[in-house]
Amino acid sequence: MGIPWLESVGRKEQAKREAKARQMMFPFGEEQRKAELELLRGLVATRSRDSDLLYQLFSAKAALGPAGEEKEDEGQAGLGEWLRSRLARGFTPWERAAFWALAELERPAQSLEGLPGPEAVRRRADELLTQHAGGLLRK
Repeated sequence: MGIPWLESVGRKEQAKREAKARQMMFPFGEEQRKAELELLRGLVATRSRDSDLLYQLFSAKAALGPAGEEKEDEGQAGLGEWLRSRLARGFTPWERAAFWALAELERPAQSLEGLPGPEAVRRRADELLTQHAGGLLRK
Protein backbone atom coordinates (compact mmCIF):
# COMPACT_ATOMS: atom_id res chain seq x y z
CA MET A 1 0.00 0.00 0.00
CA GLY A 2 1.44 3.33 -1.05
CA ILE A 3 1.08 6.82 0.28
CA PRO A 4 -2.14 8.10 -1.37
CA TRP A 5 -0.86 11.57 -2.28
CA LEU A 6 2.32 10.13 -3.79
CA GLU A 7 0.57 7.33 -5.58
CA SER A 8 0.13 7.92 -9.27
CA VAL A 9 -2.91 6.28 -10.83
CA GLY A 10 -4.36 6.55 -14.26
CA ARG A 11 -7.69 8.11 -15.10
CA LYS A 12 -9.40 4.75 -15.49
CA GLU A 13 -8.20 3.56 -12.08
CA GLN A 14 -9.19 6.87 -10.47
CA ALA A 15 -12.67 6.68 -12.05
CA LYS A 16 -12.99 3.08 -10.83
CA ARG A 17 -12.08 4.12 -7.27
CA GLU A 18 -14.50 7.03 -7.33
CA ALA A 19 -17.32 4.79 -8.58
CA LYS A 20 -16.60 2.30 -5.79
CA ALA A 21 -16.63 5.08 -3.17
CA ARG A 22 -19.93 6.46 -4.55
CA GLN A 23 -21.44 2.97 -4.40
CA MET A 24 -20.34 2.62 -0.77
CA MET A 25 -21.74 6.03 0.18
CA PHE A 26 -24.95 5.82 -1.83
CA PRO A 27 -25.89 2.20 -2.56
CA PHE A 28 -29.30 3.38 -3.81
CA GLY A 29 -27.80 5.94 -6.19
CA GLU A 30 -28.20 9.64 -6.74
CA GLU A 31 -31.75 9.62 -5.37
CA GLN A 32 -30.37 8.49 -2.01
CA ARG A 33 -27.83 11.32 -2.00
CA LYS A 34 -30.59 13.84 -2.71
CA ALA A 35 -32.91 12.37 -0.08
CA GLU A 36 -30.19 12.32 2.59
CA LEU A 37 -29.16 15.87 1.81
CA GLU A 38 -32.75 17.12 1.94
CA LEU A 39 -33.25 15.35 5.27
CA LEU A 40 -30.00 16.74 6.71
CA ARG A 41 -30.84 20.28 5.55
CA GLY A 42 -34.06 20.01 7.57
CA LEU A 43 -32.27 18.74 10.68
CA VAL A 44 -28.97 20.61 10.80
CA ALA A 45 -29.22 24.33 11.52
CA THR A 46 -25.48 24.96 11.26
CA ARG A 47 -24.62 26.67 8.00
CA SER A 48 -22.65 24.04 6.13
CA ARG A 49 -21.91 23.08 2.58
CA ASP A 50 -23.66 20.04 1.15
CA SER A 51 -20.33 18.24 0.95
CA ASP A 52 -19.70 18.85 4.68
CA LEU A 53 -23.09 17.41 5.62
CA LEU A 54 -22.61 14.35 3.43
CA TYR A 55 -19.07 13.88 4.72
CA GLN A 56 -20.29 13.84 8.33
CA LEU A 57 -23.00 11.33 7.44
CA PHE A 58 -20.47 9.14 5.63
CA SER A 59 -18.11 9.41 8.63
CA ALA A 60 -20.91 8.34 10.97
CA LYS A 61 -21.73 5.39 8.70
CA ALA A 62 -18.08 4.38 8.57
CA ALA A 63 -17.78 4.67 12.36
CA LEU A 64 -20.80 2.43 12.86
CA GLY A 65 -19.64 -0.11 10.27
CA PRO A 66 -21.90 -2.45 8.31
CA ALA A 67 -24.99 -3.69 10.15
CA GLY A 68 -24.30 -6.73 12.26
CA GLU A 69 -20.54 -6.78 11.67
CA GLU A 70 -19.09 -4.60 14.41
CA LYS A 71 -18.41 -5.50 17.99
CA GLU A 72 -19.84 -3.16 20.62
CA ASP A 73 -16.42 -1.97 21.84
CA GLU A 74 -15.10 -1.35 18.33
CA GLY A 75 -18.27 0.49 17.37
CA GLN A 76 -18.01 2.79 20.39
CA ALA A 77 -14.33 3.45 19.66
CA GLY A 78 -15.09 4.33 16.04
CA LEU A 79 -17.95 6.60 17.07
CA GLY A 80 -15.82 8.29 19.69
CA GLU A 81 -13.07 8.97 17.18
CA TRP A 82 -15.51 10.48 14.70
CA LEU A 83 -17.41 12.51 17.32
CA ARG A 84 -14.17 14.00 18.67
CA SER A 85 -12.83 14.88 15.22
CA ARG A 86 -12.21 18.55 14.53
CA LEU A 87 -14.78 18.70 11.71
CA ALA A 88 -17.53 16.91 13.64
CA ARG A 89 -17.06 19.23 16.62
CA GLY A 90 -18.10 22.12 14.36
CA PHE A 91 -21.64 20.80 14.75
CA THR A 92 -23.73 20.96 17.92
CA PRO A 93 -24.09 17.80 20.01
CA TRP A 94 -27.70 17.41 18.78
CA GLU A 95 -26.60 17.77 15.15
CA ARG A 96 -23.92 15.13 15.66
CA ALA A 97 -26.60 12.93 17.22
CA ALA A 98 -28.72 13.51 14.09
CA PHE A 99 -25.90 12.31 11.81
CA TRP A 100 -25.44 9.28 14.07
CA ALA A 101 -29.19 8.59 14.16
CA LEU A 102 -29.57 8.78 10.39
CA ALA A 103 -26.56 6.53 9.83
CA GLU A 104 -27.89 4.02 12.37
CA LEU A 105 -31.46 4.04 11.06
CA GLU A 106 -30.32 3.63 7.44
CA ARG A 107 -28.27 0.50 8.13
CA PRO A 108 -31.05 -2.06 7.72
CA ALA A 109 -32.58 -0.34 4.64
CA GLN A 110 -32.85 -2.61 1.63
CA SER A 111 -34.13 0.07 -0.75
CA LEU A 112 -34.61 3.80 -1.07
CA GLU A 113 -38.12 3.41 0.37
CA GLY A 114 -36.62 1.93 3.54
CA LEU A 115 -34.74 5.11 4.43
CA PRO A 116 -35.96 6.82 7.62
CA GLY A 117 -38.04 9.98 7.69
CA PRO A 118 -37.24 13.18 9.58
CA GLU A 119 -39.40 12.38 12.61
CA ALA A 120 -37.73 8.99 13.14
CA VAL A 121 -34.31 10.63 12.92
CA ARG A 122 -35.32 13.39 15.35
CA ARG A 123 -36.65 10.87 17.88
CA ARG A 124 -33.51 8.71 17.65
CA ALA A 125 -31.22 11.77 17.84
CA ASP A 126 -33.03 12.88 21.02
CA GLU A 127 -32.60 9.38 22.49
CA LEU A 128 -28.90 9.31 21.60
CA LEU A 129 -28.35 12.75 23.06
CA THR A 130 -30.04 11.71 26.30
CA GLN A 131 -28.11 8.43 26.49
CA HIS A 132 -24.70 9.92 25.65
CA ALA A 133 -24.86 13.55 26.79
CA GLY A 134 -22.19 12.98 29.41
CA GLY A 135 -20.03 10.78 27.21
CA LEU A 136 -19.73 10.51 23.45
CA LEU A 137 -21.88 13.53 22.63
CA ARG A 138 -20.58 16.02 25.14
CA LYS A 139 -19.39 19.30 23.67
